Amino acid sequence: MSKLRPVHAMAVAVTALVFAATGISVAADSGSSSGTDRASGGPSAHASASKRGPRGKTGPRGPAGILALKTVSSPEITLAPDFSTYDVAPETFEATCPSGWAVVGTGFTGSVGHTSFVNSYGTLVGGFIYNDTGISIEVSVQAICAKVPSGTSVTRTASDAADRFEADAAAAQAAVR
Repeated sequence: MSKLRPVHAMAVAVTALVFAATGISVAADSGSSSGTDRASGGPSAHASASKRGPRGKTGPRGPAGILALKTVSSPEITLAPDFSTYDVAPETFEATCPSGWAVVGTGFTGSVGHTSFVNSYGTLVGGFIYNDTGISIEVSVQAICAKVPSGTSVTRTASDAADRFEADAAAAQAAVR
C-alpha cells in the first residue's frame, strides 16, 4: 500500500482555500507596506502618488433617482402547440408601466417554448414566444417599472413604443412561419 504524500501544489491550494474562506488577504508592494521609504523614512513614491489635490466647490445637486419599483405582468396566455403569442394575443402580449413610471427591467415566463425576444419599449415590455413543443404552455411578460421624479422624461412615446413592438412581433411571426 502506498502512502499519500502532500504535494507542493496541494499545499498552495489548501492555503489559498483557507485565505478565501476566512477573508484574509495579502498584497505585495515593491515598497514598504507602511507607505514610507525604508531608506529615507519619508513617504514612498506610491504613497505620494495617491494624494489628492485641492477640492473645488461642490456642484449643484443632481436629479433625484428612482423613487419606487413595481412589477407589472401581462395577462397570462395559453399557447397550444405550433401557436405563438402573435397568433393568440397580437395586441395584448405586453406589460405596460403606469403613467409616470418607466421600464428599467424585463422578465417573462415561457418554460419550454421558444422565446424570440422580450424587449423594453420605453413604457412597455413586449415579447414573442412560439410554442414549438407538443404540449400547451402558459406564457407572460413582465415590466419592472421605476417611478421617476416629475419632470423626468421617458425615452419614447407610448404610440412609438406600440408601433415598434408591433413591427418586431410581426417580423418574429414571419420568421417562424
